[in-house]
Amino acid sequence: MCFFTPLRRAGSLAKSAARRRPRAATALLSLAVATASGSAALANDVGVATVKGVTPPTISVQSNGNVYTGVTDPEVMIEADVDYLFKPYKLGKVESFGIWLVVRTSATGWISFKENKFGASYPIGSRPDDVAGSANLVLFADSYEKHFVKYCNDQRKVLEALGQSKQQIFSEDRIIEVAVSAAEEYDFTLSGFDGNSLGSGGESWPTYHKINLICERDPNIPMIADSSLSATVVQKNQIANACELRLNGSISTHGPNVEVKLRYVEEGGQKSGVKTITTGADGKKDFQHTYTLDPEVQSGKIRMVGIDPAFTSNWASYEVDCSEPASNDIQVFLPPQAKAMAFDVDTEILRYGMACPRFVEVTGSIEGRGKVSGKIIFMAGGQEISGTGVPYSIDDGETQFHEVMYEIPWQTIPASQTKHSANFGMYVANGQGQVVSQLEGTKHFECYEPLPPKPVALYMNVTQEIERNGTFCPSEIKIRSFVKGGGGAFAGTAVFTANADQSDPQPLSIPGTDIASTAVPHQVSWQNVSGYEQYLELSVYVYDGDGNVVGAKSGTEFLQCRNAVKVEAVGSASVLEQTVHDNMVCPSVIQISAKVASLGPAFSGTLHLGANTQQIGQESVSVDAAANGVAAEASVAVPYPVVWQDGDGFEKNIQLSASIFNSDGHKVHSTWAPHVISCAQTNLGGQALAGSGSEGAASGPGTADPASRGRLALGEIAAAPSTGQTARERPVRNRTVRDRIIGDRPVGGRTQGPAAGRIASAPAAFTILSPKGRLRPGPRAQIRLSGAVPEGGYTLRFYRKDKGRYKLVRLASLPQSMNSNTQLLRINALRSAAHWRVEVCPANANRQACKTSDFTLPRGRGAGSGDKKPEIMLITPGAINTN
Repeated sequence: MCFFTPLRRAGSLAKSAARRRPRAATALLSLAVATASGSAALANDVGVATVKGVTPPTISVQSNGNVYTGVTDPEVMIEADVDYLFKPYKLGKVESFGIWLVVRTSATGWISFKENKFGASYPIGSRPDDVAGSANLVLFADSYEKHFVKYCNDQRKVLEALGQSKQQIFSEDRIIEVAVSAAEEYDFTLSGFDGNSLGSGGESWPTYHKINLICERDPNIPMIADSSLSATVVQKNQIANACELRLNGSISTHGPNVEVKLRYVEEGGQKSGVKTITTGADGKKDFQHTYTLDPEVQSGKIRMVGIDPAFTSNWASYEVDCSEPASNDIQVFLPPQAKAMAFDVDTEILRYGMACPRFVEVTGSIEGRGKVSGKIIFMAGGQEISGTGVPYSIDDGETQFHEVMYEIPWQTIPASQTKHSANFGMYVANGQGQVVSQLEGTKHFECYEPLPPKPVALYMNVTQEIERNGTFCPSEIKIRSFVKGGGGAFAGTAVFTANADQSDPQPLSIPGTDIASTAVPHQVSWQNVSGYEQYLELSVYVYDGDGNVVGAKSGTEFLQCRNAVKVEAVGSASVLEQTVHDNMVCPSVIQISAKVASLGPAFSGTLHLGANTQQIGQESVSVDAAANGVAAEASVAVPYPVVWQDGDGFEKNIQLSASIFNSDGHKVHSTWAPHVISCAQTNLGGQALAGSGSEGAASGPGTADPASRGRLALGEIAAAPSTGQTARERPVRNRTVRDRIIGDRPVGGRTQGPAAGRIASAPAAFTILSPKGRLRPGPRAQIRLSGAVPEGGYTLRFYRKDKGRYKLVRLASLPQSMNSNTQLLRINALRSAAHWRVEVCPANANRQACKTSDFTLPRGRGAGSGDKKPEIMLITPGAINTN
C-alpha cells in the first residue's frame, strides 16, 4: 500500500501583518524578515534553530523480496543536538518558542515531527528579552519508521517502472540520503512579528546533516550471480622448483561494488591464501592470480570457493610440464589471443505478426600476452561488419572487450522463414595486419510470438484540494501507469478505474519492449465519507486494437485530509489567584490560554485544554476565514487551580495541551507545551491571601496592589529577615522557564528556593545508592537514595559523556524530579550513550547540596549497539551494581 502525504498548498502557510511565514533553519544567526501589512518587519528580530550533529549515521529498512517492510532495529532513535536563539528587536519580549525536527530526501519535501516539539511559553511579567540554548531532540522509530519505509518503497516503484525485476531490485543494498534539519516557531511582543520555519530552504543540500538510509537486500537472493575460472601454465618457479598456474577468474554479482573473499582449492584439497576482489558498478569483475603447484603435480583441477559470500566456480583442468622454465622474454612478445564472442539482441521489429531480432550486439574478448596493438575484424556471413576494423592496444595479462552491431537482413529473407543463422568470425590482427588469433562459429536467431504489454507500475499523486470543515482534502488526483511492451510494436488503449469510476480510453503505443507512460485525472468525492480519510481501489486495463484486455494491474491508495485549522500556541496568560505556601507566595489559580489560527475558511468548533493528563476546560471557538493568504486567529482561556502540598517545593512543572475538534467531533489539530509555575517571597509569615483580582494583575513588579485587589502579585514583596528586623520592600525577579533552558547551567543559574534574608532549613543528608557502577540486566530500573526525607522533593538531571565531557540531556522520557527516595527510570532513554551521570538536588536547596553518581550501561547497550532488543536493567536498591 502506498501512503499518501498530502501536498502543501502554495502560500497556505505564508503570513503577513505579524503572522508566520516559511523560512528554513540556517546554520548562521540570520535575520528573520517578514512582510507586515506591506511594511517590513523589524530587521533585527532573530529566530533560528541549527542542527549541530545527528546520530546514528545509518538506519536500515528490511525487505521480504517484494516490498520493504520496516526498520531493522526498532530500538534505534534519531538524536540531534540543536542550538537555538530567539531574540526580538530592542524592547521586544519572547512570548513563546518551539523547535522540532524535520526530514527529507533530495527528491521529496520536508516531513515535520512537530508532535515532538521542545519549547516554552512565558506568562506576562516573566517574558525574557531573549532565549538561547541547546536541546537534544529525539525521534523514536514509531515516529519516523513509516516515512523511511515509504522512501525505500518509492524508490522500488521507480525501479520497477524502469523494468527491473524483483531479484534485481532486492539483490543489493540501496542507500538513500535523508537530511535532518530543525524547524522553529516563535512569538515576539512589540516587534510585530511572529516567525515560523519549516526547514524548507535557506540551507543547500550539501550542508544538511544526513542519515544514510539503507534499503536492505533480501538475504534469500544469492549474492553471486555467475563465476568462471580457467587455468594455464605460465612459468616455472625456480625457488619452489614447481610450475605456476595463471588463473583467469570472472565473477558477476547481484549488485554493484560487492567485496568477495575467495580461495583457490585443488581437487586434492590444497588451498591458496584468501584473495579479495571487488566487482565494478556493473556487478562484474575479471581478475588474474598465480598459483604455485606441487613439484610432483603433472595434471589436475582447481576451482574458486567463496568465503564471503559463499559460492563455488567450475573446475578448471590443467596439464603441466616443468622440465624447462618458460621464457619471459618470449612471453612478452606473444600476440593477444581471441577468447570468446557473445551475442545480445538490442532491437526488435514486428514482422508478419512475429517479433524478430533486428540489431544484435556482438561482443568479442581478447587476452593480452604482451604489449601489442592492432585491429579486430568482425565478420558475419562472409561480410565484414566492423568497417575498417576495431583498434585495440593491450598489455600482458589484460582482458579487453570490443563490440560491434550486426543488423539481420530480414528484407532478403522469405516471409515464411522465422529463423536466421549466420557464420560469425572474430579475427585479431597485429600492427602489421597479420591475423594472430581468431574465433569462428555459427549463431542462430529466431522470431517469436510477441507477448501482450504488461503494466508494471500504478500510482497516483494529488493535484488539487478542497477546504472541508477545518481541513484540506484531496479533490483531484492524477492516476499514472507505466506499461512495458512485450515485443514488436503495440497500439491500443489504457482504461483506469478508481473504485466504481472508469476513465475514458487513453491511447497507448509501445515500440518493442520499451516502457510507455499514460495518466488520467480523477475527481475525488468526500460527499459520502464521514471521516477525513479514505481508500481508493485503483486499476489499469490495457486493451489491444480489437478491444481485448491484454494486461491489468490493481492497487490501493490512501487519501488523508490535512489541517486547515491549528493550535498556534498554548500557555499561561496570567495569575488569577494566589496563596501562601510555606512562607512563599504561590499561584493558586492561573489562566491557561491557547491561540487558534485558520488557514482556510471560517471555522467553528471546540477547543479542549488540558494540564498533564487531565482535561481542565472545554470552550467553543470561532475563527474567521483567512484572507489573501493571511491566517485568521482567535484566543480561548480557562482557569486552572494549582494545589500546593507539603513536599511540593516552590516550583511545579506542568504539561499544557490544546486540541481542536470540529463540529462533527473530529480532532483537527493538537499541540502541547511545557510550563513552569514558580513561587516568590513574602513577608506575611504564612497568612493566606484572599480574593481573585483582575486578569493580568501579576504582570510584573509595581503592577499589583494587594490592598485594593485582594491578591498579591508574584515577586513584589521581599522576604522578612529572620532576625525580626523590618524588611524594606524591593522587587524580586521571578524564576522563569528561560532560566531553565538556557545552556547547560542549573535552574536559574543560582540558588533556588528561599532567597536571601530567609534562613532555609538544611536539607537532610542523603546518598545515591543507585544507579552506580555498571548496571546489570533485569526487568526495570530505579533511582534510589539513602537518607532521603519521605515524600521529600528532589530534582534530577542526567548528563551524557561525550568526548570526555558530561553534557546535560533533556528528554521527556527521563524523569526531572522525584518525591520519595525511589523513582523508576526508563533505560531505553539512555541508549544514546554508554556512560552517564545523574545529579540529585534537594528541592529549594543550593547547588552545594546536590549529589552525583556515575554509571555505565552493560557492554553493547550504548550508542551504536547492534542489539535488536536490548535488555532493560534492574538496579538493586541499597547496593553498588557491577558486572
